Amino acid sequence: MTGRIKSQKVLMRICAINQLTDYVFQILLCSADEEPLIFYAGQYLMLHYSDKCDACAYSIASSPVPATNYIELHIECRPDSKTATEVMQHLKQHSHVEITFPEGNCFLNEQNIPATPLIFIAASTGFAQMKSMIEFIKTTDHAYPKWLYWGVKHHSDFYITDLPILWEKEGLIYHPVVSNKNNQWKGRFGLLYEALLEDDCPDFHNAHIYIGGSSQMVNASADQFIAAGFSASKMHSDALLPP
Repeated sequence: MTGRIKSQKVLMRICAINQLTDYVFQILLCSADEEPLIFYAGQYLMLHYSDKCDACAYSIASSPVPATNYIELHIECRPDSKTATEVMQHLKQHSHVEITFPEGNCFLNEQNIPATPLIFIAASTGFAQMKSMIEFIKTTDHAYPKWLYWGVKHHSDFYITDLPILWEKEGLIYHPVVSNKNNQWKGRFGLLYEALLEDDCPDFHNAHIYIGGSSQMVNASADQFIAAGFSASKMHSDALLPP
């Protein structure tokens, strides 16, 4: 795949809805015409969930390589989220859904993979975007170190927990981080940017950093990294505000 991919509205069949935790759902959407879906790793889609043409953005969790006719989404639906509740109701009540995709400028493809170490930072279901990029990177000859920092509020919010452990066996360095302290979690506590700055690996300042999460989290993290001497030009997120 080269150049830009034109965004378009596509009808998708809802193939599966799997509940992964109390609040996170894995959604599998298949192209209604069975044609392969073309996008870049790290891009997102707009999911249309009402007759008013309301749409909500969700990162694509699946990799574009090898070519496939399905897309994986990770949707967090908490009781206090009106939009997420309406999205899930729509998906459960219909056999098909319209999406507009691909969207987003924070992505990896064969032409733009940095010849540097890579750091992937995911807050909650920001893991979906990082999953797409990590699985894509595995299909390339990228030979530099790679880290994943995945943070959630409560340890029970982690999902698909066996996947990053598998990636660890393949060479990825994985740091799960929980922000709310409790006795059940025996791992690391704190905020994601704090964890990365505490580790202070010499390779970090040469790395390109990809951040998935809310706009507030992404920009607060970027501010902290810049203050610590990291290059703003090596930070990537669709949520990043211009300097």
